[in-house]
Amino acid sequence: ALNDMLLLFGVVATGFGAAVYLFGNVTALTEVIAGGRLDYYLSLPRPVLLHVLASGSIAAGVGDFTYGIFSFLAAGHYTVDALARFIFGVLIAMTLFISVLVIVHSAAFWLGHADVLAAQVFNALITFSLYPITMFDGVARFLLFTILPAALIGAVPAEFVRSFSWATLGQLLLVTALFLTLAVVIFHRG
Repeated sequence: ALNDMLLLFGVVATGFGAAVYLFGNVTALTEVIAGGRLDYYLSLPRPVLLHVLASGSIAAGVGDFTYGIFSFLAAGHYTVDALARFIFGVLIAMTLFISVLVIVHSAAFWLGHADVLAAQVFNALITFSLYPITMFDGVARFLLFTILPAALIGAVPAEFVRSFSWATLGQLLLVTALFLTLAVVIFHRG
């Protein structure tokens, strides 16, 4: 249904917009690592990864963020609990998006410039997170829930906004914590 697609687009666009506006260097992390610019951040008394990510901003993210909010409103979910679930879904989408990109960009520690790999993953995350999960089955569905968690960035949070489920809440929190931990560990190993 149209409202379902509007909700899906709302979650993904708002999460993506917030991610690139607040943590814009997530798209340029390979350049920071391979270009030797990480030394600057290592000399500061702050959490290195957080400082690297937050020291850049992509202003166009505001447009995605705004579009996402309008898309959510157009989907017709006007209750306070739906709004709270939407905010939660956006935070999950944003955190997973950032975590996956940090993991991929951290390959630059071992491979040098990993720009092409990071760009492919970036595009795949955006593209596949905008599709309803019902379009996929078998291996594709498995991949979209694990290796490239696009379904967890778009379809699952959108379903959670539509209707609350303790099981979905637990799964989203567990997977997000797993990917975030993995991202931090891999970055610090590098």
